[in-house]
Amino acid sequence: MGLAKVGAVAAELSQLILGELLAAGLPVIRFQPSSLLTTRDRQLFSLTVTPLTLALEQQLIPLVHGDIALDSKIGGTIISTEALFAAMVEPLQARQIILLGDVDGVLDEDGAPIAIITPESFPQIAPLLGGSGGVDVTGGMLQKVSEMISLVEAHPGLEVIIANGKVNDILLALLVSGAPIGTRICAE
Repeated sequence: MGLAKVGAVAAELSQLILGELLAAGLPVIRFQPSSLLTTRDRQLFSLTVTPLTLALEQQLIPLVHGDIALDSKIGGTIISTEALFAAMVEPLQARQIILLGDVDGVLDEDGAPIAIITPESFPQIAPLLGGSGGVDVTGGMLQKVSEMISLVEAHPGLEVIIANGKVNDILLALLVSGAPIGTRICAE
């Protein structure tokens, strides 16, 4: 029952985001990740990206999110947005990932967003990062940035942006103008 309830909440949040994106005039289509993937002992085992590829070919914007996952060893687990995106980078040939949360980016000791984090600078920044300020079963900011550093190391042309999704029109600004908002994580 717990897995079903978490899945329902993830779908509800995704539906709210979908409504806002559609209201902004974007051709977005929502995909529930739990129907596209399976895990084995909490690790992503299989992922079908064909529906996402078809959506992109038809000029649609796929909306995916962290979700529950059926797990062949333990029954069920949570798959983070970051883990899902990491699995999609190669098959979708992604060049950019935008992660919107409730902070202005990865924050320094004064609470200001760090503009750029690279694998080289990450060891100095890591001690500043902690868990989540709210409920986050996937590890908080330190885990998120660590995973994204590994991802940009594996895919040097990839850029990850972490920004505040509570700021009006931020996604539009990031997508259209490429504004230097939040924190950019890249290989160099």
